[in-house]
Amino acid sequence: MTKSRLIIISLLCCTTLAITAGSTQAQTLYDIEGVIEGSDSTPIGGVAVLLEDLTRARIAQTITSTDGRYRFSRVIAGTYYLVAKPNSSEFRSAVRRLELIDTSRSGVAPANERVDITLEAMPRRIEPK
Repeated sequence: MTKSRLIIISLLCCTTLAITAGSTQAQTLYDIEGVIEGSDSTPIGGVAVLLEDLTRARIAQTITSTDGRYRFSRVIAGTYYLVAKPNSSEFRSAVRRLELIDTSRSGVAPANERVDITLEAMPRRIEPK
């Protein structure tokens, strides 16, 4: 190969790498947080909170603190389900659909999403007399 052909090939490779690097899409990363509470607005600790994708596959899981708080960090933009599963039979489980929009143009754009969930009480059984 001649020297001029090697230079042209080198320039084409460098240009291709620059174009590829420039086309890398950034994604918005979300911190999702909230409070799980009962219908009387009392925070509920010990609730399992699941983060699931559209196929309902579990992405992450956490347990609420004593003040009912939960948090998921660095979740990429997309559509998810938040599932709150109480640790007692006093409350029903709850599911919330969540759409996290990619708002970044370049680089990584952090964002916060707050989702508070109120759990409904299970109906009380009336015992026959």
